[in-house]
Amino acid sequence: MSDHDREYFDREYLGDGVYAHFDGYGVWLTTGNHDRRLADNEIYLEPKVLLALRLFTAALGKKRKNAP
Repeated sequence: MSDHDREYFDREYLGDGVYAHFDGYGVWLTTGNHDRRLADNEIYLEPKVLLALRLFTAALGKKRKNAP
């Protein structure tokens, strides 16, 4: 996938200076600026990492529900 194709999906603000952008395969998380070229930090979450994150957050939800 070319960089041009990757820019097709809109970047969204998640809060606390974090932006998310889906490139057709995985999700880019950037901080500090909505323009990826000016971002302070970048993290790329490919599908298997996104799944791991979803499982992690689901497990947190169960732990919080069962907490005293």
